[in-house]
Amino acid sequence: MTPSRALIWPRGCWPDETQRLLLKACFLKDDDDCLAAWDEWQRRVPLDFVDGSSARLLLPLRDRLRRVARTLPRMPRIEGVVRFHWAQTQLTQRAIGDVLDLLEEAGIESILLKGAALSETVYSPGLRPMADIDILVRPRHVDDALALLQKSGWQPRFACHKDARKFTHALQLDNSDHRSLDLHWDPFHDRFLDEHQLESFWEASLPISVQGRDARVLCPADQLLQICEHGVRYDDTPPFRWLGDAFSIVEKLGDTIDWQRCTRMASKHGLLPQLQDTLLFLRNELRLELPGESAEVLNSGASPGSRLAYRISTRHQPGYHPVIQGLPRSLLAYARYLRSSSSVEKLGLVRFLCLINDIEMPPSRFIAHFFTLTARSCARKWQDRREAAQICRSFKSSTPRIYTLATTSSHLLDGFYPPEMFDGCVFRWTYPDATVRLKLDPGDYWIQADLLIQRDWSVEKFQISFNRQRITEVEGFTDRILIRVPEEAFVDHDVQRLVLRCGPWKTVKSRQLGFALVRLVVSPCDNRIGSKTEISGRHADSRGSISKPSSKASR
Repeated sequence: MTPSRALIWPRGCWPDETQRLLLKACFLKDDDDCLAAWDEWQRRVPLDFVDGSSARLLLPLRDRLRRVARTLPRMPRIEGVVRFHWAQTQLTQRAIGDVLDLLEEAGIESILLKGAALSETVYSPGLRPMADIDILVRPRHVDDALALLQKSGWQPRFACHKDARKFTHALQLDNSDHRSLDLHWDPFHDRFLDEHQLESFWEASLPISVQGRDARVLCPADQLLQICEHGVRYDDTPPFRWLGDAFSIVEKLGDTIDWQRCTRMASKHGLLPQLQDTLLFLRNELRLELPGESAEVLNSGASPGSRLAYRISTRHQPGYHPVIQGLPRSLLAYARYLRSSSSVEKLGLVRFLCLINDIEMPPSRFIAHFFTLTARSCARKWQDRREAAQICRSFKSSTPRIYTLATTSSHLLDGFYPPEMFDGCVFRWTYPDATVRLKLDPGDYWIQADLLIQRDWSVEKFQISFNRQRITEVEGFTDRILIRVPEEAFVDHDVQRLVLRCGPWKTVKSRQLGFALVRLVVSPCDNRIGSKTEISGRHADSRGSISKPSSKASR
């Protein structure tokens, strides 16, 4: 394997430059290198701008900085974030004990996965934050385990057709205490392991004690492989803390890892590229000394099929609807399903797509539905390009920056739900609080927020702040909000933070809906631009009508 490959990381699952600095501050062994990474990270990232994935690394960061024994001016702020995640982790660990008791009383064997296992095996107590519980049971015990959990107050987040379990790996549940649990019957995504293949994980699992209770975890080789398979997948908001997990596994358990088993299992399940790139990242970026036996993994050749699958799973797919965006991965999963050793009669592609996307409709109707989605996505893509060109032409001396919320990477967004479609328009619902990180140079700007017509609203109900400074120069139109941001509101940072606040409209399936946001158009203020009304008037909606100022508009 050539060293250059380790320098080209796919977007969507690997950390960006500032996130790599945080990883180095947490895990580099040399104190001077750790402090240099910390100083550079804190210079680039004010604590108000820490993304959710980075915030969870503040626990090991605080521990590492304490060992360096350096007085830090920002430590009180970090301590506050650490206390929050520590408290959440303690509540989750208490729930783990209750779930283990519940399954043990019913005679259902289980294996703890991911954070629940890592906090007991490779991390010091309290240093591995956990937002949910991951637990594995045998496929034949899923129904019994699900019934027990539901009786105890755990309810499935989404409907999961029994036939769909053949093509999925886990079911998400929540309880009244706002704790989450992922009930797994397969340790991997879309691998369709049969009972014999799954049994090998159970036979190699190891016993541990959790809060005085007997439990089991995957063996170190399987644990590392599962962490890599779950981590090296495209995500708009990369949960890159899995690299810290992989680092801790190799550092603490490297001598006990059966590298031959690791290579064999990775080759068998098409996971060699994921495992190889992870080890290369740990070696090149975090300077982890890999055991000599790991050379077998790095020198093994991955099959063309596994490399293609790796490319598909780690890259953002085009399209405006989840079914279309996930189609390459769904087709890849269907190919694996056809090759699986199960003797059960195989389903057709259309039925498979219905089940894997949790869509209940006849195959014939799904085909028509799919072509309709495809046509709408193509039309919307063309319309977005046309509107973007019109917006750019309307500003003669300055080029606006257009943030289309359906395609903006989620590491720039907080408080948004995934993209949705209504009447050919793609948008994101917001929480009552929504944050957008804008990459802008200091200056005076107009920011236009284009909204989807969904409900009654008035601009007086909104509170808008820019880098914690309240913005008062705001005007509401029929389908947009216009905001004037002065240069004085900018901070010395690569990105600026725009926060939109409104009362929740209503709760739907435990979601607190704010408003529907389609795009942001950010343009420097210019002498050729007169008033807010003139700016808004330059932008016609998709039907060619011009928005008029209104204190309250029908949404």
